[in-house]
Amino acid sequence: MRLYVANCTKQNRIVFFRTEIKKDAQNQRPQPAKQQAIPPGRQVIMGGPALDKEQVATIEAQLRTIGAVSEGEVGGLRGKVTPLIFSVDQPVPSKSIVRVLGINSGVLVQAGQDRRRKAAIAAGETVTDRVQDALAQQGISADVANEAKMSMEIEQLERAEGDTQGRMIEEGVILDRKAPPDKSQKNVKRRNK
Repeated sequence: MRLYVANCTKQNRIVFFRTEIKKDAQNQRPQPAKQQAIPPGRQVIMGGPALDKEQVATIEAQLRTIGAVSEGEVGGLRGKVTPLIFSVDQPVPSKSIVRVLGINSGVLVQAGQDRRRKAAIAAGETVTDRVQDALAQQGISADVANEAKMSMEIEQLERAEGDTQGRMIEEGVILDRKAPPDKSQKNVKRRNK
């Protein structure tokens, strides 16, 4: 039997595995782990071309602990990163690899957007709290301190597919909500370009 394993991440993966796990009463030393490098978007034959059924099952169980799924489970994947796909006796179809790469990219982009949104909220609250504390230490009333609230927004501008510069992040800080808008400041809102 052959066990094909495809890397569905954008990074090189080195997978450590054992073909046999012996649990002996005599405390024999376990077989040393083997390692297999898998380039991004590619697949390899794991453990060699002649594995028996038990060895394939042992490797599959180890792969599942790091998030791998069988090729038959690809259709039901939603909302989580899947690093590896495996298939027994047949190579993993390229359309399955491409599909999982797309799902992984979408999940990671969404997680990045959520992380930046949470960071902007935390940074805005921290700045507001520090400004209010500084004003209170100078004896300025709480009403004036409340009016001096600051807001911070972070925008991610999507770039074109072939752009090698990656993503651009801009941020704007508005100090006084009652003042006329400053032409040099950019009030940023999330939009796709």
